[in-house]
Amino acid sequence: MKKVIAFNMIIVVTMLSIISSCGDDGDKAKDDIFTSCDENLNATLYNDIGDGTEAKPYIICTKEQVKDLENISILDGGYDSYFKLMNNIDMTGVTTSEIGYFSGSFDGNNNTITNLTISRSVSETFDNFGFIGRLSEEGIVKNLCLIDISVTLEVSLGVIGGIVGENNGTIDNSCVSGNINGVGIVYIGGLVGQNDGTIKNSYSTANVTGTARDVTCSESLVLLSLIEMGGLVGSNNGVIMDSYSTGYVSNPNEQAACGRTLHIGGFAGENRNSIVRSYPPVSGNRAV
Repeated sequence: MKKVIAFNMIIVVTMLSIISSCGDDGDKAKDDIFTSCDENLNATLYNDIGDGTEAKPYIICTKEQVKDLENISILDGGYDSYFKLMNNIDMTGVTTSEIGYFSGSFDGNNNTITNLTISRSVSETFDNFGFIGRLSEEGIVKNLCLIDISVTLEVSLGVIGGIVGENNGTIDNSCVSGNINGVGIVYIGGLVGQNDGTIKNSYSTANVTGTARDVTCSESLVLLSLIEMGGLVGSNNGVIMDSYSTGYVSNPNEQAACGRTLHIGGFAGENRNSIVRSYPPVSGNRAV
């Protein structure tokens, strides 16, 4: 009993630590980069400030610059660039596309992006979708909270998450709230759809809704149909630590496509590797 109590205390302390650090609006040092950001709030391109290196990252100051992330592939350094969010940004009235692939570093700097809307409908294709579609093994997202976001993907097949669709890199001290909706997807989660990398000190309170799509069930579609959905991640093949989820997870038609088994969990739809010091402490899979 003492061990159980001690473990629960660790979980509570850990969760409080995550809440206090993610999206913190505390005092920030007005260093040279931040002063430069204040002086360039009319800039529409984030590469007007910084050069994308670790020493001088591209600086995000406005909602126009957040939207300009759609053009990341044309920048010097391409997908390997460093980015830093310097303000809390409200994206109301702006619809944007995801960063398709990213292998650099995105530092939210304990700021938030609110009311972000990302929506796409694509037929007969497989897609990774979220704020970032696919994060590579070298990629890092940290200190970033997406608040009251709306992410919707309608495809024949796909992976969808609030921050990252398919994670092969590292997500640290980040969070999501809002609504994540997928129609015709394989894996869907509040923070990440499919995790093959590392997630730590992060959480999701987003509501997750995954719906199977009526398709002609060829052999390939049977293998890749809606099968795993969870509050934090749909499918975990990597490592998750010191994280939690509290959002509502639902499948309106209560079935997977093509006769597959659907796994739904409050934390993870399916766990094949490691989840430690997280809440719920187990994936809580339910097959339907």
